[in-house]
Amino acid sequence: MHKYFLTKAAELMQIQIMMLDNFLSVIKLEKDKNAMKLLEDAIFGDMHDLKKQIQVACDHVIYGVSRVQGLQVNTKLDLSRGIILGLEGKVEEAKKMLSNFIQNGNYAELDSEIHFRKESREYRFKNAVTYFEDWVIPNTYFHATIAYAILRKNGINIGKANFLSAKITKNSKYGNLEELPFGGKIYNVIEGTSCQNSKSILMD
Repeated sequence: MHKYFLTKAAELMQIQIMMLDNFLSVIKLEKDKNAMKLLEDAIFGDMHDLKKQIQVACDHVIYGVSRVQGLQVNTKLDLSRGIILGLEGKVEEAKKMLSNFIQNGNYAELDSEIHFRKESREYRFKNAVTYFEDWVIPNTYFHATIAYAILRKNGINIGKANFLSAKITKNSKYGNLEELPFGGKIYNVIEGTSCQNSKSILMD
């Protein structure tokens, strides 16, 4: 049961990393000056800026999955080719870490206490599941959500479909059709049509 939970959690975090990857693609469409302005913006002065939010979200995934497998990693942001390429490299590292974990199923530290130190604080979790529930999942979602909010704050044309990493396609019967990563579908409800026989999800 615990192994199943960790695997499903990793699959859900893949969606967040896909979203961050999409965000970087959107940022790259901006002119250099505007792109840097975006990356250096924050919701409030006492919060991390966008580039740090993306980095930290990826780091929670990388360190989280590594610790569950009993692996030692020292991930750093490579700025040698510029900040955007550095962040893309960080996203790719998180993608690979999640993919390998899901495919190989290494749960070496499943029932072991997870403990680590960060700056002046020490963190202890009784096992891998508690570590994911209390720390890895909420922190990943928090930083990914703040990244989304910063882009919206700056007028970037993204919405819930981007947050859900939905694939939007044109459909002759329903207009836009949004296909979610795990098979869910969101339809535009058009008068005279019905999607009652489909496994659909209607969102607000």
